[in-house]
Amino acid sequence: MKTVLVTGVTGFVGSALAAGFIKNGIKVVAISRNDNSGWRTLKAIEEAVAQTQNDFSRDIGQMLEVISIEYEKIEDLSKNPLLDEIDEVWHSAAEMTYSKRKLNRSFAQNLEKTSRLYKIMARSKKCKRFYYISTAYTGGIDDQMATEELHVSPILTNSYQASKWAAEMSLAQCNERWKLPVTIFRPSIVVGDEFTGWRGKSSFGFYVFVENLMNIRELGVDQVQIDLDPNALVNLIPVNRVVDYAIKLSQSDSIRDSFEVVHASSGKPFTVVKLAERIEVITGLKIFFGKPITKLDRMLANGVKQNKYFAGRSWHFNQCTMKKVLKRDYEDFKMDATILDIIICRFLWSDDVVIRRKKLMKKRHLRFSKKMSSIYNLQTRIITSYRSKFELSRQSEALNSIDLETQHMRTHTKIS
Repeated sequence: MKTVLVTGVTGFVGSALAAGFIKNGIKVVAISRNDNSGWRTLKAIEEAVAQTQNDFSRDIGQMLEVISIEYEKIEDLSKNPLLDEIDEVWHSAAEMTYSKRKLNRSFAQNLEKTSRLYKIMARSKKCKRFYYISTAYTGGIDDQMATEELHVSPILTNSYQASKWAAEMSLAQCNERWKLPVTIFRPSIVVGDEFTGWRGKSSFGFYVFVENLMNIRELGVDQVQIDLDPNALVNLIPVNRVVDYAIKLSQSDSIRDSFEVVHASSGKPFTVVKLAERIEVITGLKIFFGKPITKLDRMLANGVKQNKYFAGRSWHFNQCTMKKVLKRDYEDFKMDATILDIIICRFLWSDDVVIRRKKLMKKRHLRFSKKMSSIYNLQTRIITSYRSKFELSRQSEALNSIDLETQHMRTHTKIS
């Protein structure tokens, strides 16, 4: 039985990948942190199976081995007897942050630990290939066609993108030295399953954008203006298509290069305006394009600032190497409105997103109540002040009246 080592199995792509391998009769050895019992890893795969695999008939427990190990102690993996059973590695674990303040953490996980894992597996007797799940956006912010090769001098904008690019370059050097074949597997923007919309607990850039627009509509706003190019292309690929490509690569009998790069992307990307149209239909929010006008427009622009580099450009990804390796098994994927609606709706009405939306509405209600309370208190103070002034004025008028009467009496007395 073929055995693959998979990292990041408790995550979105990793759990779907492990489920796909097991479904196809491939044993999975999962590296997981703080999971001595293997329960957390098993549950993640079971969820992926329940949400993505309709005809699943395998016993996951019989097809899964879990190695609980901290990546800081990854060298201990070389002492594990399961290492000699591994036919190939699928390295999915990653630090996903965009924050430049967390650059060191990104490089520690995505670059350093990747290189260390490769070196360990290069010493394995049975391992034939090391697959590294990177991102199609290591080419940097360039409108031209991204080719399936290493990018020498890309313009990179965030920690995730930069650390993934560095890992690719490091693996190329490792491959030169230790000779274990490497496949850089570059998916574009991975979204939920095309049939069920399942996306695990993932809420990255695309989903954040959709959720922000839904929240704006829930606040009672009818329209919003976003600062994006309406004709830019957004390349989304469902997680089940990513898994299909991965399994076909794993099972391919083609003669392959020792170092190769493949793209997993949509052959028919959506324009931003088409994406906006689907969001309009689902949420009822009217979306215009242009520079921010209102305060809410500016808040939305600030919220999607980190992803503007990706949503504001047209991305094209060459798939020649993927087609060459898969041959007749290659199947081009084209995103359409029906699939996009399923993905967006499943996300917007998933439990975690609904809970966040309710909390937001509750917070807004409290803010509104506090605002009304402060207005009421201000009105009360004004009225009280007015009444005090009015009372003082009445008292002053009364005193003046008494003074006038007293003066009149004194005058009358003198005359008498």
